Amino acid sequence: MLSINIIRNICTYLIEPKTEFLNWIPTDKIDFHVLIHNKKAIQYIYENYDKFTNLIDWDILCETEDLFAIKILEQHPENIDWEILSHNSYAIDLIERNLDKVCWESLSANTNLRAIKLLEDHIDQIDPSNITSNPAAIELISSNSYLLDWLWLSSNNSDGAIKLLEEHMHNINWQHLNENPNPNAIKILRNNPDRIDWDILCANYSEEAMDLLEENIDKINWPNLSFNPYAIKLLEHHKDKICWENISANSSAIKLLEQNQDKIDWSSLSYNSGIFELDSSRYNKELNQLVNNIFL
Repeated sequence: MLSINIIRNICTYLIEPKTEFLNWIPTDKIDFHVLIHNKKAIQYIYENYDKFTNLIDWDILCETEDLFAIKILEQHPENIDWEILSHNSYAIDLIERNLDKVCWESLSANTNLRAIKLLEDHIDQIDPSNITSNPAAIELISSNSYLLDWLWLSSNNSDGAIKLLEEHMHNINWQHLNENPNPNAIKILRNNPDRIDWDILCANYSEEAMDLLEENIDKINWPNLSFNPYAIKLLEHHKDKICWENISANSSAIKLLEQNQDKIDWSSLSYNSGIFELDSSRYNKELNQLVNNIFL
């Protein structure tokens, strides 16, 4: 007979974790009209669907890469926007079952490898702009150079895309490159400082971008930086520069926000993906019940 520890480990895959708000957040201050746009709130919405029936933004749900979003959509297929859903890498099962509804232009931006296989089988349907910006499609682009759209390659954060740009510097779109979090994209910017757009760089989600900004404090756009989850170290060292409305939506700023609740913009916090945690007591209770039912 299996040991209780092995059975317990197996059972962890059978229990669906439940979410709850962080215990310091007063739910009466949450703006539920904003919460429905919070992509990390989807499980909470799924678990409390009756409360949100008339509030759900189906377009947001279609673009949210979350298994609970897909569950809701499977239960309400009449509300699916296939142009939006075709972009969603978590929706690949739905997409494969409904090829007649797929928007191939949107699918060209889908990073799921099964979507790339579909595109390889329908290469005449590919949208060059979206496929060029797709980091999962660099091999497909390299093998079919006529699909390459140089305008959008600079937004592709794959190593292969950056290598192509390094070989064709005259084709770089500098605005898109400033948004690109690939470390080698930041290296290109370091070597071309006159091409840096400091406002855009403040919204770049990479440690390398933060290092560059730390070396150029006077260039920082603090409202933009306050949104950036990679910028917490910088923001904590310059608290007088923080835009509290923007940082309230920053998922990496939860500890800082807990310590400064009087400064929180509660509407912005409702959009913050960090306001949920696992309901551990409920999870452990359900897990123990399942283990006992099997083992005893």
